[in-house]
Amino acid sequence: MPRHLSRKLFHIFAHHEFIYLTLIGNAFIGVTAGLFYALEAGVNTSVSSYQDALWWAVVTITTVGYGDVVPVTGGGRLLAYFTMIFGMAIFACFTGIIVQHFLSEAKQH
Repeated sequence: MPRHLSRKLFHIFAHHEFIYLTLIGNAFIGVTAGLFYALEAGVNTSVSSYQDALWWAVVTITTVGYGDVVPVTGGGRLLAYFTMIFGMAIFACFTGIIVQHFLSEAKQH
């Protein structure tokens, strides 16, 4: 990787907005996994541990959706809906931060 590109990436990842957004996203994943586990454990055969719920939360927030763990309760499906919407919004914010950095740098030159 060219040195100037790695320096740009470091500045983006070290930016306070990027760090805050990462913390918010990770906290959301943790809370969502806990809620999913509370809603689905004992009802959903795919959810036998918090780790299963954590896997589901990461796959759902990134909108990858492997389909190996899916909600079976109404509450779990509603949680999945909000998790997917939040995932799309948070990744749009990440994209905006990255684009803003490159555009502000282009204006300086």
